[in-house]
Amino acid sequence: MLRAHAGWVGLLCLVTHLHARPAPRLRNQIDGIPVVASSEAWAGKTLAYLHAALQPLGCDVSEAFLAGISGDAFVFTYLDAAVDEQQRDHWPLDVFAAAAAPLGYSVEWVTDLSVDEVKALVKREIDAGHPLITHSLDSRTHFFHIIAGYDLDKGVLLVQGVDRLFGGTEYEEIVIPDGWSGAVPGETFWARNPIGVVSRLADVPGIDRRHVARDALRRAIDLWEQPAFPFGDYWEEGDWARWASNLPLHEMQQPLGAAAYDAVERDVLNAEEITGGMIWRLDEQFVVRKYRHRDAAQFLREVAPAFSAEDGETLETVAARFEEAAKDGDAFYRMFWGHALTEDAAKTAMEARRRMDDAPNLVFGIPDELGDEIFAQWEGCRVMRHPWGRIVILDTPERRAHAAALARALKAHGEESVSLLRGVVAD
Repeated sequence: MLRAHAGWVGLLCLVTHLHARPAPRLRNQIDGIPVVASSEAWAGKTLAYLHAALQPLGCDVSEAFLAGISGDAFVFTYLDAAVDEQQRDHWPLDVFAAAAAPLGYSVEWVTDLSVDEVKALVKREIDAGHPLITHSLDSRTHFFHIIAGYDLDKGVLLVQGVDRLFGGTEYEEIVIPDGWSGAVPGETFWARNPIGVVSRLADVPGIDRRHVARDALRRAIDLWEQPAFPFGDYWEEGDWARWASNLPLHEMQQPLGAAAYDAVERDVLNAEEITGGMIWRLDEQFVVRKYRHRDAAQFLREVAPAFSAEDGETLETVAARFEEAAKDGDAFYRMFWGHALTEDAAKTAMEARRRMDDAPNLVFGIPDELGDEIFAQWEGCRVMRHPWGRIVILDTPERRAHAAALARALKAHGEESVSLLRGVVAD
């Protein structure tokens, strides 16, 4: 009886111990996803996020190579309408999927899930070793984010993003929201709770760099020649549409490539006045253009050795032209945010006026030393507050004509580069 009693006591202790043991934490993460620098995020370097997400999956190509084969490095768009940030977050194709596929990877977008479904998806894919990409998950940044893990006990996602979202040595913990909206590359455009699942495909042969590069050059040519692409339907939340001035985006097309430069010229010549919104959209698109052109130059130099000596030399030439075009774009944009008054700040009205007359700009930043009243005395000058600081606008037909001529020169430069690429892929 004593032995039987001891057995029952032992079993009771075991059951009690099992019930007392805490349930396993619902937490997991994928290590090895590097930070995305703030400079890359603000420059609109879309493929920086895919490049980071692919690191733990074994991908060793450069970010510029991803930008090149996806077409992202060759995208330039501009809509001459009161549409601001959506222009930056709008792509004519799914650049993530286009970059991943030739290298043996996949990016599959899933949208419009409930938050509970998102949690289940994140857990399943992270447990399988698949990073995820989303957009605008965290209100501090209007960019993509990489979901690197989860802690469902705490109700957070472990996120890699812009400089680890402003500091820290670990992945940032972002509280899982009730829902969010964000950009999705390609036809989807903007969606509710967008998630891109990044994974490695099975049984993929080694990459043929020349074949992949030739396909990329053909895509670059197509992107230059395609006149426009639709915004499509989009999911709104709150006052998001005000960034598009409540325009019916689903009925509109965004100019692309050569046609985008025509749209820039139209905006310069036909806008009733230079507004903060116009400056904003020019800045958004020309900053993105500069860094895409730099990626294009690096990509072309990386793949040039895979071609014949003659074609490789042509690609080196086009790479140099893309670098020049990035600088020319800066010169154009300075027409709408000139530094003639702020670099070695003008201190008197006479000095300010002389510098304004000597520069071709339509818009000048104003140094703190000069008050608004200085500019009010001059006909045609208009002082305006902007999120980036005070500006004075000197809008004349001659200055607009100069800006339009610069836009036409950018288009001509692009056509010359694309013409050289046509010769390479014609073989």
